[in-house]
Amino acid sequence: MRKMTLLVLATAGVVVAGCSSATKSASTPAPTIHGQLGTVSTPLGSVLTDSGGKTIYRFAIDTPGHSACLGTCLQYWPAVAAPAAVPKSVDGVSAAVGSIVREDGTRQLTVGGFPVYTYSADKGAGSIAGQGKNLSGGVWWAVSPDGAENHSSPAATSSSGRVGGGYGGY
Repeated sequence: MRKMTLLVLATAGVVVAGCSSATKSASTPAPTIHGQLGTVSTPLGSVLTDSGGKTIYRFAIDTPGHSACLGTCLQYWPAVAAPAAVPKSVDGVSAAVGSIVREDGTRQLTVGGFPVYTYSADKGAGSIAGQGKNLSGGVWWAVSPDGAENHSSPAATSSSGRVGGGYGGY
């Protein structure tokens, strides 16, 4: 049993280490990081990012304090993990920041009371490929620094490939 536990922990460490590395290209805007949250300028305007610079989204069918993204949804829309101590305020973010405990017992960050996520298809800081996507049973919106869903529509796909384009199901 001890060998199994060590193997699981070692494997988890490799997965976490593999997911934590990030590369930035010269054309990628650098996010302003404030601990767990930051902001970045995109074709939508200023949006929130996680500590790795990935755009943060809200799921339109979530309710304050409750996540409707479960199971396979989380493979595409990973929940933003809440730090052990969530600050009452974050520079550059006017919305209330908090956390919820998910059904699996993990803590998820909330902005303006709503759970927040990243999108697995976003490629680096400033990518907004998930904007307006109608996937996993609802529409996904980038989150503005005031905690509101950003319903802006990006222009046609840029040459950098940062804009996802389309609304997948409308």
